[in-house]
Amino acid sequence: MGPIEILWGAIALMFIVIAVARGYNKELGATILMLVALLILNLLDSRLRLNERLPRLLETYLFRQPEQEEMVRLCSMLVYQAVFVAITYASYAGRVLEWEGTTAGGRVKTALSLLVGAINGWLVSGTLWYYLDRYDYPLPEQIIRLPLTPLAQELVKFLPPAVLTTNALVLIIAVMLVLRVRK
Repeated sequence: MGPIEILWGAIALMFIVIAVARGYNKELGATILMLVALLILNLLDSRLRLNERLPRLLETYLFRQPEQEEMVRLCSMLVYQAVFVAITYASYAGRVLEWEGTTAGGRVKTALSLLVGAINGWLVSGTLWYYLDRYDYPLPEQIIRLPLTPLAQELVKFLPPAVLTTNALVLIIAVMLVLRVRK
């Protein structure tokens, strides 16, 4: 497999294409729920200390042998990613949280859709990458080849959970909800 930043860039590009097809008004609803997912994960770490407790639970009940440490890291990573993916999936499936009001048309709509799609792509691919990095890439070398390129090492600093603090998430979500409901 090639450099990780190319894979995650391709995932982000998929979300841009989806946004252009669906329109920014539907994508903004998905954005809100993705931000809520990040907030939930952040609160699970900061308030419930899941990042410390989960590995201990896995070691106690499932992976008791010292050589199974990589499985503990893999399962921990998958729990975080599964929570995020489940909420993201729910934001796209079924009835969506749509941005109401008069929608822009033409080039403005396309530009807004591209922008929101890029943000959603960054949120999804960046969050999945963040948890890969956090748990030290517990995947076979055929999937993720280490060491990371210098570019990837720099990009890791700008992944959503690394830059969006609890306070920032609360503020962004609150502003987006207020803008959504205002007439």
